[in-house]
Amino acid sequence: MKKIVQRVMRSSIFQPLWEKLFHTAKVGMNYWGGGSFLHSGELNIFKTLFSERREGTHFQIFDIGANEGNYALALEKIIHKSKKDADTSYQIHCFEPAKNTFLQLQAKMEGKSNIALNNFGLSETVSGCTLYVPTNSNVLSSVYSKHIITREIANFTEEKIKMDTIDNYCTQNAIAYINFLKIDVEGFELNVLKGAKKMLENNAIEFIQFEFGECMIDARVFFRDFWNLLHEKFELYIILPNGLNRIKQYHEGLEVFHCSNILAKNKKR
Repeated sequence: MKKIVQRVMRSSIFQPLWEKLFHTAKVGMNYWGGGSFLHSGELNIFKTLFSERREGTHFQIFDIGANEGNYALALEKIIHKSKKDADTSYQIHCFEPAKNTFLQLQAKMEGKSNIALNNFGLSETVSGCTLYVPTNSNVLSSVYSKHIITREIANFTEEKIKMDTIDNYCTQNAIAYINFLKIDVEGFELNVLKGAKKMLENNAIEFIQFEFGECMIDARVFFRDFWNLLHEKFELYIILPNGLNRIKQYHEGLEVFHCSNILAKNKKR
């Protein structure tokens, strides 16, 4: 009986229905929902994490792929609204390698002493590379040219950019601990994390938020790569608009290349 039901369900006549249901299920799981931090649930998560921080501590935030700074400004607004704001100092470190985008970032952050601006990218080594910057959409800038082409963006420029590592930056700036590390670099997220080898080994990063989606196809990176790097020290979650869904174990069904945001929480913090 079971085989008969399976045969009927797998019939070509039902495929359009299954495809629609599959698409609907992915929407319900917040795939495609990570593109806008205003609606993805990212800000709600940060608000909760910041409200639960230890009073009297210096809160270190890394915004890697800061673009024009709208995300950093949203975090700053949450911090200022916190009832415990007077008890805690903070610093937001923004990293944006694209020249013109960085100029816009500078303009928005003028006079903000708690926000450090860095006109370079982060990777697994101190090096240089080419950044492909779409003329009309700087949020899609990527080190992968295929990512630009597959989105049918005809006009883009090439920029030579500098790359540092999280470990090196922390050493140079006497940063012993990162409370919140956000990475949105269009497919280069794993490379950034590999540049934090010492910080990860020392349990010196409390929370990591990174994007996983279409860009990973061009980067040839799988969710399994992130799982292998992080799961021993971190609990991993998919960020939802109103909460979190924990990923208890890796499975192939996690390889969904539609934009979502992942939160990694240090198990020892």
